[in-house]
Amino acid sequence: MKILLSAYACRPDVGSEPGVGWHWSVLLAQRHDVVVLTRDRFRPFIETELSLRPRPRLHFVYLEIPLPRHIAETGFAVYPKYILWQLAVFPLALRLHRKWRFDVVQHITIGTFRYPSWLGFLGIPFVFGPVGGGERAPSRLYQGLPLRERLRERFRTTVMFSGFLDPFLRIALGRADLYVARSKQSLEVVPASVRRKAVVQLEIGVNPEEIILKPRERAAGEPLRTLMVCRLIGWKGIHLAIDAACQFRSQGVKVEIEVCGAGNLLPWLQGEVERCGLQEHFRLLGAISRNEVKEKYRKAHLLLFPSLHDAGGTAVVEALGYGLPVICLDLGGPAEIVTERCGIVVPTCGRSRADVGNALAEAVAALETNECWRQRLALGAIARSHELLWSNQVRAVEVLLENVIKCRQTM
Repeated sequence: MKILLSAYACRPDVGSEPGVGWHWSVLLAQRHDVVVLTRDRFRPFIETELSLRPRPRLHFVYLEIPLPRHIAETGFAVYPKYILWQLAVFPLALRLHRKWRFDVVQHITIGTFRYPSWLGFLGIPFVFGPVGGGERAPSRLYQGLPLRERLRERFRTTVMFSGFLDPFLRIALGRADLYVARSKQSLEVVPASVRRKAVVQLEIGVNPEEIILKPRERAAGEPLRTLMVCRLIGWKGIHLAIDAACQFRSQGVKVEIEVCGAGNLLPWLQGEVERCGLQEHFRLLGAISRNEVKEKYRKAHLLLFPSLHDAGGTAVVEALGYGLPVICLDLGGPAEIVTERCGIVVPTCGRSRADVGNALAEAVAALETNECWRQRLALGAIARSHELLWSNQVRAVEVLLENVIKCRQTM
């Protein structure tokens, strides 16, 4: 196939959205001619990588929308720029199509359904996704967070469901031959006409070289080293982990939690840790390098991931590859990644913040007191990671691309 791939975020050697764009670009180009539309800010990283490891079937075209200097590239400023980029990239895509005569166009990043792509108007088969953005949690689980974080989540929920009324979003999604949702929740928030041509497929994966052969054993008397890898923002559920840590301390359970990541909630979280007297049990490490994060994975026994609306969770699939059982909530993508043979999924239905914190504490304590069970889950985590290879995720959608082309040809 000749594939046009829209990857607003695309960069080698990183995770999150840029990592998704890069992995999909490289893996699709193993069997097809792929032209990737992305931002100019990623050009130095991409060209450096391609100079070291050339990929003759992979081509990049760059487009940047400059912002005034006083507008940061963070927070809500990202989205107006992204919308402008999507509008500006369409005439560029038309020119590229005249040259390449693409068989199909796929949108991959930014991976949210709420901001439409107009590439469906190229007149060729169009696949939108995998994308998320429809994941959500009950408002009661945000109780106690700073007002700014709670208002941010209410605004997000309003924007999410406004998609049913947004004529531009309905038009753009209506042009898609196939809508690929990262999770079941992101399937439920689009119009019924879109759901009829939709599938659920995860977009993140594991590199085979990052899967260990044997999980780390916990020495006698060693505390259960529990890791969190996430941004320090409200919906990542770190406040729930602090609630759980309070239970560990009161019960004398030997658990240490380390949190890798930076974010605007750091001062508030530091205050909560100090208020609860958890300085020895709950450490906020801030932003650390990628290699340092990998070393933390190697030394940990468990990943705690109480995120309230992740569509996937890169840390989850990474941790499985390192043989770490995962404890998560029954919300969003992590609940579909984690099975009973590789972790524990904590129910949230009808539960308050305190109830969920207690349930997380019970799950962690159960693994702290039963090393045989934790080892079984660790072996299951490694087995699960082999099912979640990047190549498996991309190949599943690759088959869908081929089917979309065939269906359009028979019309």
